[in-house]
Amino acid sequence: MKFLLLFMIVSQICFGMITQADAACTVTHTQAIETGIRNTTDVGQSFTATCDGEASSVTLYSLFNTSNNVTLSIYSGESVAAGDLLYTQAGITIASGTTVINLTAPVAVTSAQKYTFYLTGGTSPYGLKLMWGGVDNYPDGNAYYAGVWQAASTDFFFSVQIDDPAPAATAIPTLSELGMILFSILLGGIAIRKLNRLQNNHAI
Repeated sequence: MKFLLLFMIVSQICFGMITQADAACTVTHTQAIETGIRNTTDVGQSFTATCDGEASSVTLYSLFNTSNNVTLSIYSGESVAAGDLLYTQAGITIASGTTVINLTAPVAVTSAQKYTFYLTGGTSPYGLKLMWGGVDNYPDGNAYYAGVWQAASTDFFFSVQIDDPAPAATAIPTLSELGMILFSILLGGIAIRKLNRLQNNHAI
């Protein structure tokens, strides 16, 4: 029992030094009313991250056509400016219905910060025809198409998956961390000795 107490004390301190966690989340916008947009070769949507983590996929909803050779770009903020570019992935096919674009590399995002995903290209005669709502009912971002931000007009339907960052490899403890561990062991030993004395006094 005494050794278990000592182990718990040391484990809590060591675990706290090397472990951090954050909940994954999904940013989603859909609604009952659906319309479409056609003959457009550039569409985007800004969104606000609801947790810290790494964006791992973008889900889109298309109407009636498949578009090939699409490029997905992700930007920091509500922007499609080159200076805000965080990520690019080419050679994507947007199929009719639901398309999940799994990112080939995760994109770090911060809770409460805005980001924009932006689609360009495509070989369909109808361009990129994504589902969108007839009203602006996603308050945390705006649609972008044909080179214009559609503020207070409409929003595309989308879903962005944000995962916990991959756990880092456990590093070798530094001298200061080793010192803390040894100090914790010492404190645990002192605590056990005090418990022994108390038990002996009660026994007498």
